[in-house]
Amino acid sequence: MRSAIILGLAVLGGLAHMSPAQEDGLTPAGPPGSVLTRMKTLNEIEPRSVISSLPVTITNSGAYVVIANLVCTNNGYGIIVQADDVTIDLNGFTLSGSPGSQSAIKVNGSPSHLFVRNGTIRGWGVSAVDAMGGRNCRYEDILAFSNGFNNTMAAFQFGTNTVAARCVAFTNKNAGFTIGQGSKIENCAAMNNGGMGMILSRCCVLTGCTFSENSVHGLYSKESCLVSDCLSVSNSGMGFYLDWNSSVSHCAAAHNASEGFLAGRASTISGCSALRNGSHGFNIFNGSVISESSAYQNGGCGIRAYADASIRACVASENASDGISAQGGSCVSDCLAVLHTNINTCGISLQGGGKASGNTCRNNFYGIYADSRATIADNQAVGNTNGIFAKISSFVIRNQACGSVVTNYSLDGSCMYGPIVFGSGMITNANPFANLSL
Repeated sequence: MRSAIILGLAVLGGLAHMSPAQEDGLTPAGPPGSVLTRMKTLNEIEPRSVISSLPVTITNSGAYVVIANLVCTNNGYGIIVQADDVTIDLNGFTLSGSPGSQSAIKVNGSPSHLFVRNGTIRGWGVSAVDAMGGRNCRYEDILAFSNGFNNTMAAFQFGTNTVAARCVAFTNKNAGFTIGQGSKIENCAAMNNGGMGMILSRCCVLTGCTFSENSVHGLYSKESCLVSDCLSVSNSGMGFYLDWNSSVSHCAAAHNASEGFLAGRASTISGCSALRNGSHGFNIFNGSVISESSAYQNGGCGIRAYADASIRACVASENASDGISAQGGSCVSDCLAVLHTNINTCGISLQGGGKASGNTCRNNFYGIYADSRATIADNQAVGNTNGIFAKISSFVIRNQACGSVVTNYSLDGSCMYGPIVFGSGMITNANPFANLSL
């Protein structure tokens, strides 16, 4: 019993000499200032060189951090990068240029693996980031505004195989972004710039970006780019200007001065919308496909397609010209075209051949108009001024037309067509190609 009491007193005595930090078990034992009690500094965890003034030239790989708002006081560059594997953390601060300055961050030669993040760049004479020579670089969370007043270059000049996210170009004199080949751009924005919002080189991937109130087009992309979930609004040119072999999905263009979308040959558009643009909602070139898209109250056609295109499951309504205008053997299927009432405008217009099947055209000047060698099958034309109007060697079968102001069917003598069955009541005509008129 006596030995147990002595042991208990010894334990209590030891506890009495422990510091509160030691008592919680979070701090290792040891004398003050020893290796056991000192926490690592940030520089030990991530060694970084400090940038405390401009200009600075980086010639060695490593991490660099800006520690204050910095202003360029000469006519040169802010930070010049001449090495591979460089990280520049703007650390939430601003790099400000002077009237005669060059670019805030300039890449010399063709270094790779530059990473710039987290800050604001404003007032530089040329670009915020001039890195067209860079390869495999990354940029995140950078705001660039009021740059480019001594030059014609974009605020962000990114090289090949760039990855960029959450960068914003705002009120720059020229384009917001110029992007090199093979890059991936996510969640960026270009607004109120004096040139195009963004210029993409070929084979890029663009997701979740916004382009608004730029002085030319919202987005211009060269061939073979993938564009998805983007918005282009109130630009002075087109919303989306896409070169051939482009793929565009779930994008919207509204209130642009010219076309909502222009897509070059062999392009694909799906799930997109064009609202109140100054010219055509969609203008697609030879061999392109558009599906499940809508065009409303645009200043030209809702959808205009050149030769050998496919238009499927789309809606066009209240556009100033034709709802859907398709040329040179194009096919229009399962679409709805309504309220194109201006003189000589059509719900669906086929020029130079083509096929219209399974469509509904309502309250247009012409429901469906074909000038030559077209196939018009299984469509419904309701309440149009002229229902179905076909010329020169066209085939017209199994359609339904009713309530037209002038005529349900106007077919010239060179056309081949199923018998037109008039009147109400039971259909007794057994011809499988019959057209119905009510």
